[in-house]
Amino acid sequence: MSVNNFDVMKEMAKRNGNIRLAPLTNITRARYIEKHKGTEITIGFPGNVVAEVLLGNSCGGLIVCGKEEFERVKAELEDLARGVE
Repeated sequence: MSVNNFDVMKEMAKRNGNIRLAPLTNITRARYIEKHKGTEITIGFPGNVVAEVLLGNSCGGLIVCGKEEFERVKAELEDLARGVE
């Protein structure tokens, strides 16, 4: 059974896990790129997470959390949903 990713992040936050938020007030630049049919947004993020993101150790959008912890918590919640202890 699949568990909603937001439920996983909510549980991580409840456990004071490795999860961080970059508020939209930190946006330093935004522009629409017609050629690519999308929006490019530059946003400041608390702390130095460059290596974490580039090495694939963090997942998320504007919410970033530890990938290993995310997968572990997600598996726990899926086990609970299936009634496995």
